[in-house]
Amino acid sequence: MTFSLNNLVLFTNYCDNTIKVWRVEDWSLIHSIEGHTGFVECVAASYCGLYIASGSCDKTIKIWSISDDYSLYWTLSEHHNAVK
Repeated sequence: MTFSLNNLVLFTNYCDNTIKVWRVEDWSLIHSIEGHTGFVECVAASYCGLYIASGSCDKTIKIWSISDDYSLYWTLSEHHNAVK
């Protein structure tokens, strides 16, 4: 899990292959990011505040655009094992 750069949002990896986006102010779920086909092992926010990256048991890293409603920006898929 990781906080956004401004600490207003928390991103958590979840056992249903998604990333959950939580508003810290009231701990409400504001978005569920889908796209991995395996358990999401890790999530990190970029220093610029525009992207988050997630690694999964599906052997991919996915980059998500925060400013574009958490849409998939890029997939890196040449890994031989789960990305942790």
